[in-house]
Amino acid sequence: MSYEDPVNQGVMALDEYRNAFYERALKQFVNSDSVVLDAGAGIGTLGLMAAKLGARRVYLIEPVTQREAILQLIDENQLTDKVVLLPERIETASLPESVDVITSVFTGNFLLEEDLLPSLFLARDRWLKPGGFLLPGQGSMIVVPVEIETYYEKQICSWRRRPAGVVHEGMHRYAVNTLYYAHFNKIAHDMLAEPKQLTTLDFYTAREAACDAKIEIDVTKSGDCHGFLCWFDISFENDWLSTGPRVPATHWSQVYLPIDPVLSVNEGDRLKFQLKRPEFGDWHWQLEIRGQCHRHSTFLSRPISPHHLAVRSKDHRPVLNEEGTLMKALLQLMDGDHTNGEIAGLLFQKFSARFGSIDEAVRFVSSKVAEMGTGKLDT
Repeated sequence: MSYEDPVNQGVMALDEYRNAFYERALKQFVNSDSVVLDAGAGIGTLGLMAAKLGARRVYLIEPVTQREAILQLIDENQLTDKVVLLPERIETASLPESVDVITSVFTGNFLLEEDLLPSLFLARDRWLKPGGFLLPGQGSMIVVPVEIETYYEKQICSWRRRPAGVVHEGMHRYAVNTLYYAHFNKIAHDMLAEPKQLTTLDFYTAREAACDAKIEIDVTKSGDCHGFLCWFDISFENDWLSTGPRVPATHWSQVYLPIDPVLSVNEGDRLKFQLKRPEFGDWHWQLEIRGQCHRHSTFLSRPISPHHLAVRSKDHRPVLNEEGTLMKALLQLMDGDHTNGEIAGLLFQKFSARFGSIDEAVRFVSSKVAEMGTGKLDT
């Protein structure tokens, strides 16, 4: 989503199945004395919903990229006396009071993708009153072994074909270590066991958004296991919203974890499945059965050179490359005294080989300023 295209937020904001769960929860926990925080508000749908349901005050925290869209919606809903927009990141925002309810959509696909939950935990620790409510308050990661032959053939096996004699075999090892996000409601697959909870994260008490869990799964249907289909469920106290393939699709998708080679399983077999994923890290999954072990990791999903590993080491001493030098110059000129046009002119003079024209330099500066600069905006 770009800063100039807030309509793309509609994928989330107009998710009626999801919104029904949030609405029921807000009705239960919001009253005329409530102060509510919508953390990572997007275009503010959940916060505006809380205000419509009678909250005394609602704070929307969302970076400045959505500022104009949110202000327009606040005005359209005649909620300017109740809703306060803080166009910042949670890490830098400041609220004038504690809140009774924090609502958020900080659960990424399969709960941990996007690494948004640490921001929720920060908001919780800073602003949630003792006895306050988090909506949602828990998240469970769900896995099930699947037979998914057609999809596997397309995503994995196709790399072993040779169109016009061109060899792609080297890409196969990256494909089997990749996560595949899709709405599998519409993709043919057979579950070879009952979906099983891998782990649960309590948002009230969790200190980190990570997974290191191992479970055993009993196969209930014989077939070829092509890997695991995964999703998450979230709790609004006693009301659980599932993002799995057997319920109406939400803006969240499921994730498919492939294995290689394909494994033939029989009813009654017991699989040992393990998943590790540290905060902001790679996904590692492992399957054990009959003394065999299948190991995969997203660390292996792309080519990695010795140079790439070296520069990521904590002992590496970095220096700026040409693009970094350009960015340093840009940041130094974003001092409140130069206009975008003046900055572009200075950069064009110094980095003429980087820009084909002054107009290209202006577009570059304007784009970067929209991402990183606030200027003197009225709030």
